[in-house]
Amino acid sequence: MRNLFSVGAQARRVPSLLAKSLFTTLDPRASGRRTAILAAGIVASSFGLLAACSFVVDFDDDDLPCPCDTDHVCLVSSNRCVERNSVELFKSCDQNTSPPGGDDLCPAGAICRAVNGRGPRCLPQCTPVEYATVDSGAIVAAACPILTTCWPLGGAQGGVGVCSEGVCEEVPNTCEGAREQCVGFNGAGVCFSTCELTEEDSCGPGLVCTVIGQGPVTACVKAGILGRGELCSSTELCEKSDEDGRTLMCGRPQVASNPPLRCLPICFRDADCPEPRKQCDLAITNLDPFTGTDLGVCAIE
Repeated sequence: MRNLFSVGAQARRVPSLLAKSLFTTLDPRASGRRTAILAAGIVASSFGLLAACSFVVDFDDDDLPCPCDTDHVCLVSSNRCVERNSVELFKSCDQNTSPPGGDDLCPAGAICRAVNGRGPRCLPQCTPVEYATVDSGAIVAAACPILTTCWPLGGAQGGVGVCSEGVCEEVPNTCEGAREQCVGFNGAGVCFSTCELTEEDSCGPGLVCTVIGQGPVTACVKAGILGRGELCSSTELCEKSDEDGRTLMCGRPQVASNPPLRCLPICFRDADCPEPRKQCDLAITNLDPFTGTDLGVCAIE
């Protein structure tokens, strides 16, 4: 680089020297028009040399054509290289890249995806939840920035989600379905198909009616495979009912010891629970705000 700047410095001296020569050549006492044209050509060539030197020094290596080095990503449609991880979170990204998919344009921990009708953007990755446990809100808040929630990508990417904005407002409820209700998690609205806990099989095959978050909305979610008494979570839910036909919920009683979540039969009174304990422990307060009805879970035998 020292040699280039040295050449540039020498080149910058050429125009002034040749200009002086030009003025001398253009003197009326000089040899005439052909000499003047020759001098002018030399000056033009000198400026061309200077421009070439400047190009070598100032060229921007972030605007190179593909293929790119390991620090850059190729935008196939424009055949240009751009810096890896250069697109900010929640900004648009191009999926037509090499390597394919556009993920390398995004910051670490984010991928280039389109969800809920928005174009491809760099979105933080997260693990989707079913919103069917009392700690669902806290889990989403720990995984996603405020005003976003975790949306599942589905398909071959099952188990993977991205953080993005909500699709509805709670008040007034802007979900389109007749029985749909918007529930906010981390400031982002999600639409749920509501149901009644007391109505048998109100959700259809493979679905179970359960409490969403901490209530009071009850809605249909995908049933899990865990049986009565087994430990469960917001990502591993219970089967629809136990061997006696009682609806199972991934929950726990409201007690000081704060026990782990388990698949427990729901109840409204002690008589709803099996022998030998026949004990209905409070799990959700004011499940129905209009009647003040609470929801319980049957104590483990």
